[in-house]
Amino acid sequence: MSDYKGFNTRECYRIEYPSKDLPVFKTEEAEYKILNISEKSAKLVGVNDTPIELGHELRGTIRLTCGIASPVIGDVTRLFRPGPEFILLFKTRIPFKTIISEQRFLIGKYKHAKF
Repeated sequence: MSDYKGFNTRECYRIEYPSKDLPVFKTEEAEYKILNISEKSAKLVGVNDTPIELGHELRGTIRLTCGIASPVIGDVTRLFRPGPEFILLFKTRIPFKTIISEQRFLIGKYKHAKF
């Protein structure tokens, strides 16, 4: 018998982006494409050859596809090899309302798409 009580046990809601419509995270030094995002973290990929190190703090602005911009400070907590992909754990959360606005925008944009 299951202990499921009808609620979501996930801590955060994550959005996976289509490869042709990736939002951007810009710092003073570099620009990164966002592969997926939640209120607490994002998986990013470098656009240029700026080196990323584990534990490195990044400060910048995320511009979501719905047009909302959110300032972010975070630490690199995981590097993926091969390739310039990494996880950025935010020190301050992106509001849940912002994540839901982004999801609704993407659903509206891609509701007739055939994948």
